[in-house]
Amino acid sequence: MFSGGYTGRILRVDLSRKRHSVETVEERIRHRLLGGRGVAAWMYYREIGADVDPLGPENKVFFMAGPLTGVRLPSTTKFQLATKGPETRMYLCSNGGGDFGPRLKQAGFDGLVIEGRAEDWTYLTIRDGEVAFGDARPWKGLDSEAALETAPWPSVRPVRTWYGCPTSMWTTEPSAAAAPGRCWDPSA
Repeated sequence: MFSGGYTGRILRVDLSRKRHSVETVEERIRHRLLGGRGVAAWMYYREIGADVDPLGPENKVFFMAGPLTGVRLPSTTKFQLATKGPETRMYLCSNGGGDFGPRLKQAGFDGLVIEGRAEDWTYLTIRDGEVAFGDARPWKGLDSEAALETAPWPSVRPVRTWYGCPTSMWTTEPSAAAAPGRCWDPSA
C-alpha cells in the first residue's frame, strides 16, 4: 500500500546468511522524521553502536527514499545513504540521485538495509518485492559504467534491460573493493 508518499516497507538484507526480511516503520515515525534522511538517521542511531568498526561486518548501510522519491516531478530521484564512515568513525549521510531511489520505490520499498558480509562477490536482485542473490564474480574489477553496460556472461542481456523492463543498479568502483588501508592499482 502506498500512502502519504510511503510504501511503509523496508527491505533488510543479511549478506552473511543470504537472507532477507521486510519490516515496517510506523506511520507516526515516518511523519515525525519526514523523509529518507530522517528515517536513515533514526535507524542508524538505533542499530549502530559507538564500538562498531566502520569496516567490519557489524556496520550497516541504510538506503532510504523519501515521500517524493519517484514522483513525476523535477528532482524527485533522490535517496539517502547512511552508515558509519571509516574516516571519521561517525555517522555518515550522503544524498544520491539517478534511478536507484525511484526503482527501489517501484519494487515496493521505502528503504534497503544491508548488513553482514558476503563470503564472496554477491549481487542482489530486487524485483516485484522478490529478492534473489547471485554470483557477482564476473563483475569484479569493472567500474560502474562497465558493470551497467556489460553482461559478463554471454547468455544475459545488458543489465539496463534485465527482465524486459528498465533496471537500476547500485555498484561500487574498484577502488572501494580494495582491502582497507590499501590503494587500488588500476594496472593490477
